[in-house]
Amino acid sequence: MHSKIEHMLRYTGANLASTVVDYTVYLTLTHLFGIPVLQSIFGYSAAVIVNYGLIKKFVFVEDMSHKSEHRLLMEFVGTGLIGLFITA
Repeated sequence: MHSKIEHMLRYTGANLASTVVDYTVYLTLTHLFGIPVLQSIFGYSAAVIVNYGLIKKFVFVEDMSHKSEHRLLMEFVGTGLIGLFITA
């Protein structure tokens, strides 16, 4: 049970960190350049990259699937693009 809680906390931490990146990039670029829709795309994209790195390094440390690294990245980016379109 302890490892499941630790896993959940790491996952939550990675998502919170990527949310901070998203809003920081979005608010900074919007303040500097305006165009909120375009800046939300940049912020969300930066957050997806950070989230993938954090999830890969701290959450799913052991590879629990037999998928290649490329396929895992493409699936992650694919679901991120869906979120990007919803955000924009």
